[in-house]
Amino acid sequence: MADQRAVDDCAAAFLASSAACGPKGNVLINWHLIFAPRKVLEYVVVHELAHLKYRVHGRSFWNFLATLAPDYQTSKTWLDRHQTALSADFLASC
Repeated sequence: MADQRAVDDCAAAFLASSAACGPKGNVLINWHLIFAPRKVLEYVVVHELAHLKYRVHGRSFWNFLATLAPDYQTSKTWLDRHQTALSADFLASC
């Protein structure tokens, strides 16, 4: 039962964001990120992989992320501003 609750929590987090790192280390990436700049997609992947070491967004997490992607803040800012605009809606007119 606890495993199902963890999976449900992961799925809810994923639907509300660009990616999620599940309780067993599975990383989910929202396919809409193909519309983002490559550097942003790379940031999201590294961000989720950092969750394999630090599960929460504490100081240790952000410090570790900075060692993996020193310029992560630029991509994070872009994603914060544009995440809701990433969409495949244009495909509906094809």
